[in-house]
Amino acid sequence: MPRWLQPVLLGVTLLMGSLPSSSATLEDRQAAVRALPGSAEAWDRLGQAYARERRFAEAQEAYTKALKLAPASKPVLYHIALTYAWSGNYPEAERRYADLLAQQPRDHELRIDYGQTLAWDQRYAEAAKQYDAVLATNPRHIEALRHRGILEAWQGRYDAALALLDRGLAVEPKNPRLIADRAEVLSWKGDLAAAALGYEALVKLAPKSVTAWLNLARVYAWQGRTRPARETYEKVLVLDPANIDAYIGLARVYRDNLQYAEAEKSLRAGLTHAPTDARLTGELAALAAKKSWNLETLVERIKPVLLVLILSLLARHIWRYRRVLRRRHVAARLLLPTMPALALLIAVVYVLAFIGGAYRHEFAAAAQMLDLAALGALLVLTLTLIWLVRFERPQRRQTVLAIGAHPDDIEFGCGATLLRLREEGARTYGLVLTSGERGYTASGTDAVRRDEARAAANVLALTDLAFQDFPDTRLHEHKEAIRAAIEAALERWQPDILFTHNSHDVHTDHKTVFEATREAARGAYTILCYENPNTPPAFLPGYFIDVSDYLEDKIVALARHKTQMGKSYADPAVIRATASFRGNQARVALAEGFETVRVLEKAAAS
Repeated sequence: MPRWLQPVLLGVTLLMGSLPSSSATLEDRQAAVRALPGSAEAWDRLGQAYARERRFAEAQEAYTKALKLAPASKPVLYHIALTYAWSGNYPEAERRYADLLAQQPRDHELRIDYGQTLAWDQRYAEAAKQYDAVLATNPRHIEALRHRGILEAWQGRYDAALALLDRGLAVEPKNPRLIADRAEVLSWKGDLAAAALGYEALVKLAPKSVTAWLNLARVYAWQGRTRPARETYEKVLVLDPANIDAYIGLARVYRDNLQYAEAEKSLRAGLTHAPTDARLTGELAALAAKKSWNLETLVERIKPVLLVLILSLLARHIWRYRRVLRRRHVAARLLLPTMPALALLIAVVYVLAFIGGAYRHEFAAAAQMLDLAALGALLVLTLTLIWLVRFERPQRRQTVLAIGAHPDDIEFGCGATLLRLREEGARTYGLVLTSGERGYTASGTDAVRRDEARAAANVLALTDLAFQDFPDTRLHEHKEAIRAAIEAALERWQPDILFTHNSHDVHTDHKTVFEATREAARGAYTILCYENPNTPPAFLPGYFIDVSDYLEDKIVALARHKTQMGKSYADPAVIRATASFRGNQARVALAEGFETVRVLEKAAAS
């Protein structure tokens, strides 16, 4: 409940309680003044009846007529002041209360009502003085203790309020109003468990009190105790079938548990008793909005999906490194099976929570606990990955340069190998000598194919990718310049291993790049020659790299070259078949094969 609303609601209750109750209807009071138009008492009672109906202007007219008949009537003057307070005209009410107190300074009830009006006007210090004046005369005055305690609660001083109410309960332990006030203050304080106990005690003392049962149901709902809240609201409706607050409260319980049909049913049942009630129509509109998809609902649905996805991706990453984990490593034995299981459990619990029902809050609480478990698992995973990266995986201190004539040549020839070397710690670079403009006839070819190559490089985690602007299909005309460009790249990146085209390729660009690389790489380099889709059978690799865990990433990288995907050699089945064939030659599942120009094993750096 908003803090600003608490004093207003309680003030309405207190002021309404100040008016004498009567079983006589408004029509009875109107009939009485018609029968006795000269009776000040009849007009006074009619004014009270109008006030209970919140028809304040008519109430004041009735009191005015009563005063004409009995100008000094203290009950009439008191009721006028009370009605001004009730209608929100606090200055006028306070003036009239002050006049009455000047005549009756020892009237405690009058002083308490005056204090209540001051409190409702947020003149808390002056209100406190009125209550303290009563308590100075009678420290055990129950109503003064009640109102003084409530005043403290309105100002957020809940412990002081509870102390005052406890003083009253020490005098009258079974006073229903004190018990109700204490429970309400506890609910404002946020101690819902104690508030529920207070209301439970109250309904035992006053089992027919609709207000007590209604407040107990609200506290149960705030606690998230779905079934007790629902049963208690239903108890209210047994006692008072036309209680609109109960219909609304019950609908909110159903709505919070995603039982939208039951919520709507409750609200429409309330409309049969109050067809024009704005609260019911407003709740129906809110329910319709809740049922529709909005940003808040979308975020609520996406959160568990993202969590499950993150867990699954991390588990997959751990799985990728499973071969470099020692058999005794805890991560291999526990984290690998735990992550998918935890992801599945989270998914199931969130689905049950989203379905709703009487146990939705229990499932939501379980989901929150699983979230914490997942966060713990993520922390362990993060530390495990750091350990893997730093200590467990093979540590390559090498620099690798792959050279290709066109965008996608590197990916076809050694894409999986580059990714494996990169994940094992090597620095990997790519040099593409043309933009492949002859392989794509649409406008803006250079930019399109270069963007595709960069996207593929991101998949392969290349450290850097550089381009040259030599003309596609005419590299043989620029062999010297190409050799110079390769020499510049060697000088720039100082690689240990070079990947380039092979000498058997029938494509003149590929053959030119091979020759330029061999001439430029005169130093201490390992030179490995890869195959491309148009490489003839004369290509006989003798050096193989196991890429069983990396081939699918190679296929993803090649798929980034969207302009080339219509070609038969780009079919993933062809790529898998090639890797399987080379793997069979090397006695592994999947491999990339290379012809060697030179293989050099350098001494390990100290």
